[in-house]
Amino acid sequence: MRLQRYELGERELKIQKPFMKGTDVRRLQQHLKAMGFLNGRVDGIFGYETKNALKNFQKKYGLHIIGCCFQKGDRTLEKINELFADRYLDWPVYQKNPQHTGYTPFKILPPLRLIRRIKYNETTELRTFGNYILTWSPEKIKLIRNGRKKPMWEKKIEGNLYCPNIDNNIIFIQCGNGVIALDPTKGEKLWNHTEDVELTFSPLPYKEELIITAKNGLCSIDQLTGKKLWSYSMGDMFSLQPAAAKGLITAIYGRIVYAVDAKTGTEVWKRKLSHIVDVLPVIEGDTIYIVSGGN
Repeated sequence: MRLQRYELGERELKIQKPFMKGTDVRRLQQHLKAMGFLNGRVDGIFGYETKNALKNFQKKYGLHIIGCCFQKGDRTLEKINELFADRYLDWPVYQKNPQHTGYTPFKILPPLRLIRRIKYNETTELRTFGNYILTWSPEKIKLIRNGRKKPMWEKKIEGNLYCPNIDNNIIFIQCGNGVIALDPTKGEKLWNHTEDVELTFSPLPYKEELIITAKNGLCSIDQLTGKKLWSYSMGDMFSLQPAAAKGLITAIYGRIVYAVDAKTGTEVWKRKLSHIVDVLPVIEGDTIYIVSGGN
């Protein structure tokens, strides 16, 4: 069904006969679906199921429970924009963000319904960001627009491919001893950066930098240009992917935790724990959570 185009917030959405239709209704339904409030179809029609989902959303966030949107004084759109401005649905890096919190406040309500099935002949992993799904296998990487089956583009990748990450609307791929930056719209290469030694783990976007883990330490490169900003060397290879927050890069080798200044690459502190650390560190606020020997 072809829907008339409206921007979300352009008009008041409510139950009326005939039911209201439009791209603004569809966008509202997509938000409610993503947050777990809508179990029905995303069809662009403001019916009773959409109204009830909207009322549940308004109740959850302490809004005026009216089951309609964008009346004068209504904060529903403001709250939706506030939630999605923080990209709660995006998982651009492993465990969602550079702090590895793996947290989203949205509760997924059963029953879940299969919307679309895409079959691949090889083992495939995926990552979501914005309105896109990034999939990759040992041989190639593809970008699919949400709601479509056919990829926008696909590229063959040579080398040991680690999990790609996304930031600043750039896809970063680490394989072998190099990092490649791709434009997500066409899959075109923006720049590539190589090191003398093999790189390990996925590139970690942090602010305007990209933190690279190599066999002999860390280095930081500019996300937009690929220019190296600093490097931090050590005798051994870090055993876990670093985490980043509060201007520090936290990296682990065995029982030793290192904290490196994100701007300069200088060591700020290090601490030796009683047991080997084999779980990624998680940073929340000013606290670093590390599992060591079951503690």
